[in-house]
Amino acid sequence: MPNTPITGSNRVLGLALVRTALADGRKVLATVRPTEDVTTLCALAGDNQLSLHTMDLIGFDSIDRLAQNLDGTPIDILPSNGAITDAKSTAFGETGYAVWADLMRANAIAQMRPAEALAKNVAASDRNAIIFISSPIGPTPNFGYVNYRAVKSCCRLRLALKDGV
Repeated sequence: MPNTPITGSNRVLGLALVRTALADGRKVLATVRPTEDVTTLCALAGDNQLSLHTMDLIGFDSIDRLAQNLDGTPIDILPSNGAITDAKSTAFGETGYAVWADLMRANAIAQMRPAEALAKNVAASDRNAIIFISSPIGPTPNFGYVNYRAVKSCCRLRLALKDGV
């Protein structure tokens, strides 16, 4: 059964990815922040096809712990989809630079850490793909959310690992 870790598994996109992966017969390694409600996610568990792991993308220690726990476990697809958003729409001229820095750290910089920490696991699988999931509003002009759009534009990338990682 192919292994697929999914970040942000208990929220909108992550939860949809979990449902899809389970329906495809994958073993889902669902990651959630320690403070998040996992009720809906737990309702999907069955037949040892779903396991829960605590991880926060901003907490690199938790990513390293996950990598240690999964040492030797092949991962065929590693989607990187965790994200945070700014609570309010920001237009040009209203940029909140502290919020932008937080968004950049969580939505762009921290997306690379699980990829690096789990690269050997991905390389050990048949499929060996890491996918960074962006948002269609990233490049969309005149939408508002300038900070979020700029950060999500950084993540428009897909990596397929080759031998020797």
